[in-house]
Amino acid sequence: MQSNEKIRLRANWDPSFLDEKVNWYDEYIARNAPISTSWFEQPRNRESTQKEYLEARGMALYTPEPGNSLIVAPLDDGSIVLWELSGIRSRKGSIVARSKSGLLFVNRNSQVPGEERSKMIGTGVTECIAVDSARKRAYVAVQSCLIEIDLDRLVAVASEKFPFSITTLSEAKHPVPLTVGTNLSLYLHDSRTTRTHQSFDKIERVESQILPRKPTASDFRTLLNPEPSPDYAPLYQPGPLSILHMPSGGDEWNGNGDIYVAGTY
Repeated sequence: MQSNEKIRLRANWDPSFLDEKVNWYDEYIARNAPISTSWFEQPRNRESTQKEYLEARGMALYTPEPGNSLIVAPLDDGSIVLWELSGIRSRKGSIVARSKSGLLFVNRNSQVPGEERSKMIGTGVTECIAVDSARKRAYVAVQSCLIEIDLDRLVAVASEKFPFSITTLSEAKHPVPLTVGTNLSLYLHDSRTTRTHQSFDKIERVESQILPRKPTASDFRTLLNPEPSPDYAPLYQPGPLSILHMPSGGDEWNGNGDIYVAGTY
């Protein structure tokens, strides 16, 4: 009994395999060293006299070239910010680029730029941004709109609207379409078929003709149609929270496999 207890205690203390070589010096540091926390440079509101800190509404990894890693995030003021992660360009954690404010705001038929804009970047969005490093594009969900951002120029280049609010996005990887999860359905977004994003009074915003519209009765009737649709896949329960797009086989991610959806089911 006593020998079994020693085995159990030893197994709890040392979880290594029988033939595993352990560097006990590094193991001791990992177990006993104090936790070190460092903060990234915090962006401030450029349009406010208080210059308060802004909240990031999601983040995604951007690797424009091997060994160069950046973090991309949409901010409360409608701008896109890029943080240094690899330390190649500048100090790790510093802001290396930021778009102008209002890039992600939706203008609702206002004749005066800056008025009647939706300042909500995401309502119920859990994964509101996906980055395609090969194409240098970021996809940001803004309510019912999906906005495509050129990460080289930090401007909006395309937009697509959906009949329901976007709640999550899959990983973006060219040439596989992006999987968009709305509150009631799944869509495959192909960037080659989206409408070109144009400026509004020399300010990059989504134009009124591509604004999200209110869902109609026909939208709901279509979702309840038992016949499969070539445009989307209906969900039996609302509110997808995460999407995983799998390869069909092998090591190469071709995106032809199954799509797994997690949420409040």
